[in-house]
Amino acid sequence: MAKIAPSILGADFAHLADDIASAELAGIQIYHLDIMDGHFVPNLSFGPGVVKTINGLTDKFLDVHLMLSEPEKYFEPFVKAGADNITFHLEVHPDPRKNAAEIKGYGIKAGISINPDMPVEKVLPYLPGIRRAGVHDFGTSQDRGGSQIYRRTPIEDDCRSRRRRRWRKRQ
Repeated sequence: MAKIAPSILGADFAHLADDIASAELAGIQIYHLDIMDGHFVPNLSFGPGVVKTINGLTDKFLDVHLMLSEPEKYFEPFVKAGADNITFHLEVHPDPRKNAAEIKGYGIKAGISINPDMPVEKVLPYLPGIRRAGVHDFGTSQDRGGSQIYRRTPIEDDCRSRRRRRWRKRQ
């Protein structure tokens, strides 16, 4: 059965606890946390401190996606913050076995992600023993709208609309 893992980047950080509570009422079991460093991808997002806050707000699975130039420097801080899975990019580590083993050594799951321009065959040899594998479209090339990094889906548009209505009621 497929599970929806909403990205925390779609949340209203001023009302993070409310958004997490709403997602859990809808049956969400996994949260996707995109960590960006401004190098591997052009945007910055958040670090272990926000992950720790989210971990304090939920007991659900935290899937931490490290879009970082040197993700191995941050495995331990994100584990300590509450990550249940850490995913890193094959583009950064062409032979990811060592990094996957290090992540698993912390007692959590390991995942590998690739960008759309990398042939999927490159990741296939590493799939045994990997909890998650994915293709992540950053939308950063010129033919996809320049610096757009995150593409919303109709579900996210509906969630944003609901948040706006809730915000207006508070005013």
